[in-house]
Amino acid sequence: MAKRISEDGELARVGLSADAGIGADSGASKVSSREAFDEILRLHRELAAAKDFYLLDHLSFPLGETRDRLGMRFVLWQPIALFLQYGFPVEIMEHMCGGHVVLANLEHDAAAVAEKIIPEIERTRLKEPLWMMSSGPQVLVQVLGVTAEESWFDHATTEKIHRMLREFKSAVRRGDYSGHSAFRAQLSELAAVSSESDVRKCIEFLRAGEEARSWPPHSAALASEQALAREWLTPEEDAAWSYL
Repeated sequence: MAKRISEDGELARVGLSADAGIGADSGASKVSSREAFDEILRLHRELAAAKDFYLLDHLSFPLGETRDRLGMRFVLWQPIALFLQYGFPVEIMEHMCGGHVVLANLEHDAAAVAEKIIPEIERTRLKEPLWMMSSGPQVLVQVLGVTAEESWFDHATTEKIHRMLREFKSAVRRGDYSGHSAFRAQLSELAAVSSESDVRKCIEFLRAGEEARSWPPHSAALASEQALAREWLTPEEDAAWSYL
């Protein structure tokens, strides 16, 4: 489905109507989600230079018409999606624009955070697009450091965002943009609120996977050869086949 979106620009595939709007908090002039999405798709299909994406009026925004009981889809600058992964499940539907942009599905709690942090990020990008292009994650850390102090969220969510920011900042300092640290952070958060039996099951599952990966290549074939050798490589068998 995501491939069809990028190749054909069929907005119906993401449930986006022509009237879907980007709200006043988007950090720029109000336009429809369709117009903003169409522009990104055009540059994506043309394999445009990275700077062209950073000069767009809208680079990160919700696709409001896709909202349902499970969540909502967003077009996100890739570092924003990476930051959100430090605290929320982020379903990446497609990497676009050379990996600078992703089409992602967010559950409602993640969507609420995204809608609050995107405006300031977009304002910074519109002021300093080349800075964002060359040093995006580092700039995002600075912007989020200011945004995290705003009194938009309840205490628990604020604490969570501060934790996410600490872990994201640590990853940026290490140059780790793979997302693996974000997945480990999610596991740690889930373990803190899960029962001991559930944590043990998770550990056992991960260990089983690791043990399966630790077998050498073609180990099953090697094991079969050893088993056959016990049955066939005997003096009796040698005598029986000596005429060959």
